[in-house]
Amino acid sequence: MRVGFILGITVLLNVSVGADYSDSACLQKQEIIMEKTQLLQCLQEVYGLEGALSEKIAEKFSYFFNHAEHQYLVDDFIELSRETNVVSVQAARLLGEYDARIKAPEFHHLLFENEKFRILESVVPSGSTAPLHTHEWDSIVVILQGSCFEVKDVEGTMTEDNDSRCLVEKTPGNSTPYSFTNSGTQEYRGLVFEIKG
Repeated sequence: MRVGFILGITVLLNVSVGADYSDSACLQKQEIIMEKTQLLQCLQEVYGLEGALSEKIAEKFSYFFNHAEHQYLVDDFIELSRETNVVSVQAARLLGEYDARIKAPEFHHLLFENEKFRILESVVPSGSTAPLHTHEWDSIVVILQGSCFEVKDVEGTMTEDNDSRCLVEKTPGNSTPYSFTNSGTQEYRGLVFEIKG
């Protein structure tokens, strides 16, 4: 049913874009529509997100759709999501006292949570510091707008992360608390798809 709905919307959007595919702008619009359709299908099939919620999450990827050099990251997200097999997650283990939603909620906004996963939106303005916290579940991290960071562990040892690229990666859960300061000139924005288990 969902797939039929998505395909129906794709057909409607295709008609509204126009049938003259000789125009490169029209072809690019067609490719974006197909990417968005695939993303919505992934959010619905893998994560079980429905209607407005899947649209809201997909909208967060708009930067990737609007910048051709980053569109491959949507494919990376879809592939990692399908490989993760969220459906097979048994029971979520309890999180420690340093969980990001407990210790740094102003930088980790909850978009959705159920028994299998949760989706956090992370927004860190330039110059802001997040207190010690953890991300204990394996995650698919989507960096929508990168920045530079100074990262400190519990002992205060600092490392610098100057990789401000947009990217999609799978990261293992880690129960060791860390804090960070956005030392870059731009706001950091990202999504964290935490797989409970």
